[in-house]
Amino acid sequence: MKKAWFGITALVFLFSFIGCSSLPLPSSPKQSLFILPLNLEKNFAGRDGWPFQLVTMQLTLTHEESGKKTPVVLTPELEYKAFVLEPGRYFLENMVTNMRSTEHPDQTWQDNHTWFSMYFYVEKNTVIINNRNIEMKKRPVRGGYDLGKSVAQREDRGRIARRLMKDDHWLAWQDFYLVNFPKN
Repeated sequence: MKKAWFGITALVFLFSFIGCSSLPLPSSPKQSLFILPLNLEKNFAGRDGWPFQLVTMQLTLTHEESGKKTPVVLTPELEYKAFVLEPGRYFLENMVTNMRSTEHPDQTWQDNHTWFSMYFYVEKNTVIINNRNIEMKKRPVRGGYDLGKSVAQREDRGRIARRLMKDDHWLAWQDFYLVNFPKN
């Protein structure tokens, strides 16, 4: 009986330990880890002053050479999103935002932004913190908000780098070449 309890306890511990990691693992030494900094405000001004909340932002990540498309879902509470990628040129595109009214939670809507695209290049054997971040900005145009691309601040990259290095799966990436990691 003690062996059964020990086995169950070990499995629960293992699954809870694995569940704590947010970094994906590489499946080959030529792959890279791409970190996309995010700064998505939870609440921002909507049409005619109605407050609304960003629920999700959906993008498509496309490898330019192979044409392989990966759907990406971002939520406001994320500080960054990590992807294991093959080397090559990529672009993020086809942004769709899903929103909900903060005053009337049953009111939801979706906006499509086909004008949005962001290109980047991934070298092999690297861990890259992208220099640009995705952020929502309060603006009284285009339906009350706009998506801007700005250079990720050094302190943002530093905070993300420290969080990455505390991740359980960081050991799998620690010998890769680090790109855009701030020097302390």
